[in-house]
Amino acid sequence: MEAIRQLLEDNLHSLNRAQQKIALFLLENAARVRELELNELAEAAGVSRSSVLRFLQMLGFSGYREFRRQLAAVPQTATKNTAVAWLMQATEYVTRQTIAGIDHRAMEEAIDRCASAPRLFWYGVGESGLLAEVANYRCWLIGIDSNFCREMGHFTDFSHRIRPEEVLIVISRTGNGDYLYEPLQSITERGIFTIGITSNRLSWLAENASLCLYSLSRYAQIETRYVPVRAGCEFIYNALILGTALKRGIPFRYGEDALPRGGGR
Repeated sequence: MEAIRQLLEDNLHSLNRAQQKIALFLLENAARVRELELNELAEAAGVSRSSVLRFLQMLGFSGYREFRRQLAAVPQTATKNTAVAWLMQATEYVTRQTIAGIDHRAMEEAIDRCASAPRLFWYGVGESGLLAEVANYRCWLIGIDSNFCREMGHFTDFSHRIRPEEVLIVISRTGNGDYLYEPLQSITERGIFTIGITSNRLSWLAENASLCLYSLSRYAQIETRYVPVRAGCEFIYNALILGTALKRGIPFRYGEDALPRGGGR
């Protein structure tokens, strides 16, 4: 499979349009291809069944059955780099467990609150601040009025812009820290609804936010420093943003046909 992947990547720009569609689908959905029948793959790639067969024959396969048989023989995790292998397993585990542990009632309430709020505000510090900034950017892309703050020193000025009918979303992996205590107490006293996104169900944020959504995390430790896997957190804020957009009636496409084909950042 690695040889096929390299062949597809090296020759992608010289393929015709139908072949490029098939090649891109194979490169981006290698694990999923194992489960698809020929007709399903052709439909998902947006080409004809005969185009797929001709393309596989060009790669040296007698047909789709042989191609799938060889795919099935390739281990899902083929990397020999232990750090990469751990990251792959940790990312899959974190995402799967976050999804399994979702409180759907809390998620729906969070979406309802965000959908009815004229503007959303995101707050986090450090890496959580970067995630808050990304969440704010995705709101902007979709057309949701939003703002963010990623430094405790700027929070006082930032918080003065938040009106009682608006929503503050706080991202914090641990849910504890000085950057949360005083800022959120002032917000709570003003009656502003707060949504926490954290990995710690026993944290200060979990107890003091109006509502909390939980994401699992794992981390690699390097001396006294930690490199966390935050895929669960990304899933939660994406679900909140897209759910809010859908509730507001903002038109967007989602699914296989909405995947970007180059040019996106």
